[in-house]
Amino acid sequence: MDNSKIKEICMKAGSRHKLVDAVVVPSNKIIVGNWIRLKCQYGCDSYGRSHSCPPAVKDMSKDIIKEYKKAVLLVFKTDSISNDKKYSQSYTRIYKGMLAIERALFVSGFYKAFGMGPGPCPMCKECSFPKPCKHPKLKRPAMEAFCIDVFATVKNIGKQIKVLKDKKSQAVHNSYCLVLVE
Repeated sequence: MDNSKIKEICMKAGSRHKLVDAVVVPSNKIIVGNWIRLKCQYGCDSYGRSHSCPPAVKDMSKDIIKEYKKAVLLVFKTDSISNDKKYSQSYTRIYKGMLAIERALFVSGFYKAFGMGPGPCPMCKECSFPKPCKHPKLKRPAMEAFCIDVFATVKNIGKQIKVLKDKKSQAVHNSYCLVLVE
């Protein structure tokens, strides 16, 4: 199946989740680095507190990504993040959109489709980690848990990405997810 058909599947499945673009790329455009896990371990509040983050997600990223030829970078519009509750609703919408797209690709014949979110799973108000996950069929790893350098990958694909200096610095921005396809 060609890239335009993959993009069409993604755009249709993600339309109600404010998907603004789906960029099909060769998997070798995904930039990984071991230092990403350091940033998780030393500086992220979700480390050791989420089923979607290290150490719950084992470091096997390079091996897994090499098994794929194509991936789709999903670009979602994120609502204002000045209000944590609204951001949480926006983030949950994005995560559900990524899951819907993964499912749409799977039923379209891409049986290896596997999504990764823009951070820890938002399906529970508080993650049950280290106890068993309450929604094991919905949890997916954060891209960073797979050692993906999100900033370098987004730039490598030709998109722009910025660091938000604080929660009030930008009313609307984009969030990125990744679905490994085939």
